[in-house]
Amino acid sequence: MTSSNARFDLPALYRALDERRRNRGMSWQEAAREVGGQARGRDHRLSASTLKRTARGGQMEADGVLAMVRWLGLAFEDFTLNAKPTPAVTVHKHGLRRFSSQAFYEALDGRRQSQNHTWKDIAAQLDGFSPGMLKRLAKRGRMTVEQVVRLSSWLEAAPEEFTRGASR
Repeated sequence: MTSSNARFDLPALYRALDERRRNRGMSWQEAAREVGGQARGRDHRLSASTLKRTARGGQMEADGVLAMVRWLGLAFEDFTLNAKPTPAVTVHKHGLRRFSSQAFYEALDGRRQSQNHTWKDIAAQLDGFSPGMLKRLAKRGRMTVEQVVRLSSWLEAAPEEFTRGASR
């Protein structure tokens, strides 16, 4: 199995956010309030600049991007390019959804053990990851959108499978 060249199309996400915002006659601040409320629960505000930053691409925190995608009523995979096909996953439209780095760790570790690989072997197959980075996923840290896309594609699984409460 080789490294995945999957990536998340942040500029396409920006265009979709902007279109929905304009169609609803909202300011970026109003859109950010709605998206942020969905992302983190009561009264948490995602900044308008974070929404607008999707136009430039770069590093973005995966949970915020997931909230943006869900605000659009779409799935994370709708903005993923060059990903391997994955089984269908139930996308939960309501309630708090967050990516679980521990779920990624468990899936990676399961594959690593079943194939008798070391963490170094797995990291060699995943561009941009060191063995230490992969092992630290078990500690429940935050992940970037590119990490989520690359890992889920390599695991041949839908990113939503690694959210809290996702089901097939």
